[in-house]
Amino acid sequence: MRYVQLADMLDPGPYLAVLGELERDLPDGAFRFASDPDHYDFYGPRCVHDLELAAVELSDEPNGTVELRFAGNQWKHEGDLLIRYFGLESCDLGSGPGRPAGHRLLGDLILDEILPHESGAQHEMVFEAGTVRIVCEDLNARWVDHVPDQYVYVFTPKGATYPAGIWNTESEAGTWIVTHGAVGMLSKYAVGLSAHQAVVDLGLLRLDRPERETVEFIRNFTSAVDHWHFGDAAEG
Repeated sequence: MRYVQLADMLDPGPYLAVLGELERDLPDGAFRFASDPDHYDFYGPRCVHDLELAAVELSDEPNGTVELRFAGNQWKHEGDLLIRYFGLESCDLGSGPGRPAGHRLLGDLILDEILPHESGAQHEMVFEAGTVRIVCEDLNARWVDHVPDQYVYVFTPKGATYPAGIWNTESEAGTWIVTHGAVGMLSKYAVGLSAHQAVVDLGLLRLDRPERETVEFIRNFTSAVDHWHFGDAAEG
């Protein structure tokens, strides 16, 4: 980032010092969000520090919108932050060296910075394990009620490379496992709202579907939070 300091200590001061000069070149929504007194108030309930990127919604239309939902820290924030970007030019997500891609793997948001861009504004967000950079015409940010994590259940047979299926509830997964006498591991994954809805819409994804579809779903939208073993997979 150009002005916000992350080395040694977190300091948005240099950015705030020039923000008044940047106002004339920033779109209204971008400036309103950047200049909010709570934005960099580390002790406030609406500070961006320590937010977690929980969901990403991309429009299918060229130069459409992208919406990011940030889950608030239960010990600090009073809700979730929802940012919608209009006239999208680019949206880049980069994880740190040696880390798998996926917005759920970025860790907590450290700080962000919004600068003027020839297309409107550039919003750069630095996380513990990566960076998100969005260029757009303008953005709208608002705080909303917190949405708890959604979960899906993925069963991988013993010795298999790919999962046998994804279920919306633990009971549905358990019924399938018992019915088929399956041996392997059932994993519980926390997912964003869009990924959870995809499971609801698609139901069970079996291996007669493209294997990449299941694997990419897990890699890009989920982080495992628990595991259970069934059959002789539990031995040892």
